[in-house]
Amino acid sequence: MLVEGDARLARTVKADGMHIPASNDPLSAFEEAREILGARAIVGVDAGRSRHDAMSLGEAGADYIGFGLPARAKQTAADVDDDKAFRLDLVQWWSEIFEIPCVAFDIDKTDDAAELADARADFVAVRLPASIDAADAERWLQGFNGALAATTAA
Repeated sequence: MLVEGDARLARTVKADGMHIPASNDPLSAFEEAREILGARAIVGVDAGRSRHDAMSLGEAGADYIGFGLPARAKQTAADVDDDKAFRLDLVQWWSEIFEIPCVAFDIDKTDDAAELADARADFVAVRLPASIDAADAERWLQGFNGALAATTAA
């Protein structure tokens, strides 16, 4: 289990580690978390849209690097397409150069998950719709499992 954004809580509940969400200074957050949790804990970071932050975090010893996209209050269709293309580009770039696992965050469509898996994202973090109940969530996630299984089988 990873705790999001709270290293002290992760230590207190004896979690496996923590996830650091995207921020303006992820390197400082990582260094603080690593100091609190030590070297044995998993500490992964969402680098957002920043190649520089991703490389700095990789050099500092992050266990995984994630690429998420900031939520925008008023997203147009063009913004959504630009964001998807940008995240895909980041995942392709990272996976070609670095060995540290790469996570694509905030995925809400099976086609996007399959495309990111094809781009060699090590993990795809799915964002469930807020209004979904448990039974529907299971069916919804099966669609992702099918899309990702087809990608890895190819």
